[in-house]
Amino acid sequence: MDDILTISAKKLGWLAQPDFCERCFYMKSHLNWKQPWAMAMPIYMTLDKLQKKFITDVIDATGKAPPWMSELGDVVGHIEPPNYRQFFYINSDHGVRVWGNADLIPVMADGSLAIVDLKTAKPKGNLDHLASTYLVQQNAYALAAEYQNLGKVKHLALLYMTAMADGEVSTAPAEGQAGNMVVPFAATLHRLEFKPDLVDDLCGRFRELSERTEMPDAREGCKDCHLTEQIHLAYAASKDTAVPLAVAHRDHISQRELYARHLGLAR
Repeated sequence: MDDILTISAKKLGWLAQPDFCERCFYMKSHLNWKQPWAMAMPIYMTLDKLQKKFITDVIDATGKAPPWMSELGDVVGHIEPPNYRQFFYINSDHGVRVWGNADLIPVMADGSLAIVDLKTAKPKGNLDHLASTYLVQQNAYALAAEYQNLGKVKHLALLYMTAMADGEVSTAPAEGQAGNMVVPFAATLHRLEFKPDLVDDLCGRFRELSERTEMPDAREGCKDCHLTEQIHLAYAASKDTAVPLAVAHRDHISQRELYARHLGLAR
């Protein structure tokens, strides 16, 4: 297929959510995936980065993962995850490229790989409201690792890092607790199933949605449709900005002003 569509593994996972709305998805794609109420919180990205560095430093220094990752198996090393430009899988049947950024790619004693995603949150496992998205995301990363010839993936998991309350005993080593201000974390590993066919099926659904010429109907009871539609209409009406709202995401004041101006255009 000549025309290759590109989507992130996370966004592809949206299609698997129980509350997925085709209309919202259609509008988000035409908004360049930007929503004013869905900005990433930098603190979580910072924590994930620090947690990843701690884990990989332990593996480099000791030749094995921290003890609280023992449920994953016998880890003997790790691969630095490629940049998303090099970390992708192409479904040739539907002409869809799925890309992403894996957090950790541990190397196991048998030479196989694991894909581990870090979550700074309370462990909810399959009860997490984003469980379906995480399942698709991790399976897409497994396909990407094998597509890029990094190795055979045999383990998929989420590693929840949960801030602990006063009085609880941290699972972090003593040297990790030294300092003037420390928030201890408890680690919980949650394994995921291998479902590569789910990724391929969703690639087909993404292709079908992308080729529609008319906006789909809304899912009954969808709470985001009205908000998304207002931004979609504002974007269509605006002639002085290429990407709505995202251009101002670093400045909260200008972001609010731009948001108000766009809503005014939509009325």
